[in-house]
Amino acid sequence: MAAELVAAPPPKQLATSIDGVVLFQLAPLRDERGSLTELCRFEWMAPIELPQWNLVKSEARVLRGMHWHNHHHDLIAPADGTLLLGLSDLRRGSPTEGTAELLELDARRPAAALVPPGVAHGLYSREPTVTLYAVSRYWDADDELGVVFDDPGLGVPWPVSRDDVVLSERDAALPPLAFAGRVPDWRPEPPRAAPSS
Repeated sequence: MAAELVAAPPPKQLATSIDGVVLFQLAPLRDERGSLTELCRFEWMAPIELPQWNLVKSEARVLRGMHWHNHHHDLIAPADGTLLLGLSDLRRGSPTEGTAELLELDARRPAAALVPPGVAHGLYSREPTVTLYAVSRYWDADDELGVVFDDPGLGVPWPVSRDDVVLSERDAALPPLAFAGRVPDWRPEPPRAAPSS
């Protein structure tokens, strides 16, 4: 008799303290071989589409960010290791404008964070990490904006200082928030259908 095929349950969608940032708690299917986790289905994200996927490897102590985009969403999911995702809402007129949050994403508890345009985000790897990173538009240098990660105006409660982290040359030279450039006006996020079970 053939084994019965079982579908992965839909993820739990958890709101965060920042409007439009959604944490998807994913549900792995496990057996004696290991596990399979559905990371993304169009029906979970619709009408947002994710045409470009990137694989990011970071060594311990690497901090990437803070970056934001005015025209695309990001989906961030660790595949190996634990990272801290720092978030700060820069959108003018957002109901959570100025709100900051720090989320821990651990590959042993699969999850993915959806970050809307205008929300600055940074990734800190306490240990070596591998992260899947999807975007809703193809990479565009004109939409790569940033601010120094430890600017107090961001309000992100990083547990590390500049002396504790490894930054790229670009990220080390990012401006303070007061000179960081154009931020978008807030727009309500498009409604997403509840995942089917």
